[in-house]
Amino acid sequence: MPFAVENVYFEIQQGSVYGLIGGSGSGKTLTCMSIMNLRESSVHISGSIRLCGRELLSLKESHMQRVRGRQVGMIVQNPMSAFHPAITIGEHFVDVMRSHAPVSKKAALEKALHYLQLVKLDHPERLLHMYPFQFSGGMLQRVMIAMVLCLEPVLVIADEPTTALDTTNQRDILELLAELRSSLGLSLLLVSHDLGVICRLADDVGVMRQGQLVEQQPVEQLLKAPMHDYTKHLLEAAWRLEGGECL
Repeated sequence: MPFAVENVYFEIQQGSVYGLIGGSGSGKTLTCMSIMNLRESSVHISGSIRLCGRELLSLKESHMQRVRGRQVGMIVQNPMSAFHPAITIGEHFVDVMRSHAPVSKKAALEKALHYLQLVKLDHPERLLHMYPFQFSGGMLQRVMIAMVLCLEPVLVIADEPTTALDTTNQRDILELLAELRSSLGLSLLLVSHDLGVICRLADDVGVMRQGQLVEQQPVEQLLKAPMHDYTKHLLEAAWRLEGGECL
């Protein structure tokens, strides 16, 4: 039986950022989906996925549903397609929080206001009554981050969180994630094909190629002395694109 992803092993310490980098089709997103146990019925996952010492692979789906969002949150690639267009942002927050805890609508909205302020969105009271199509891509990504954080997960997976944004919004979102990591002690799995994104935030980096983790090192060590040829090619390409320095 062929393996889409194999021999992948890494650890994420509390309060740290682990960067997972590789080209399209290298297995990054499938690795994230496996952690969340979100997969097609034909896909088999083996090995061990542990969260705070708890084995996730052995959990029944009903128990895994309590882990998703509440303990492991995910920021997805395209915020423009992640929201229901006919539901206000406030209703999105209420639905998310009520799906995980018996919370009143008033309490949910109060918590939503707090987290919208935390991600630096102005006039959060007004934003709660607006619809997703009334937001820019950068604003929606901040809303998504706030929605993930309001459940106070142990681990946040950010799968290509800046891909659909322009350069200015990319930098703003990266700065926001860095600030939230510092203020909240976030544990973050940051996934990207962009080495600049990874080296700005990550403490440790894993490099994926053709479904395998071919190298992992602390980010400073990887930038100074990459071991695998594929990593060297990624670095050379990044230096050319960024004029000789990492973002």
